[in-house]
Amino acid sequence: MPDPEVKEANQAKKGLNPILLVVVAAVVLALAGGGFFFLTMNKKAEEAPKEEVKQEKKEPGIFYQFEDPFIVNLAEVNAERYLKVNPVFEVDKEEVLEEINKKLPEIKDILITIFSSKSLDDVMPLAGKDRLKQEIMDKVNEILSQGKVVGVYFSEFVIQ
Repeated sequence: MPDPEVKEANQAKKGLNPILLVVVAAVVLALAGGGFFFLTMNKKAEEAPKEEVKQEKKEPGIFYQFEDPFIVNLAEVNAERYLKVNPVFEVDKEEVLEEINKKLPEIKDILITIFSSKSLDDVMPLAGKDRLKQEIMDKVNEILSQGKVVGVYFSEFVIQ
């Protein structure tokens, strides 16, 4: 009967099983290949929609520019600050421009009401300006019947 120490020495000389090494190497290569494939396909899928959106937005829109900016006090305790803003509407049809001109007093009232209801904290951050644009679009679109406002931009925005 062989000595247990001799048996352990013989196993140590053999090292790792070559079949096991091949299997481990194949699994590692398969995982690496799968990861590379997933990452490259995922990047291509993300890039494609972005390019399509850019191509759609190249066409210039139809804009309505107010003659004078709006100057209102912000909704604060002492009314120490005021907002001077000149919104520009992007509309979906030419007919909307005529409707805006016909309903100009009502639209101006909506804008003054919205602007004067905001505090400094409402309009200072970028997210606040985005919410303000969305609110303007929603309120003005409620009274339009010929089309709609699809974008609001500020050509002037000053807080004093």
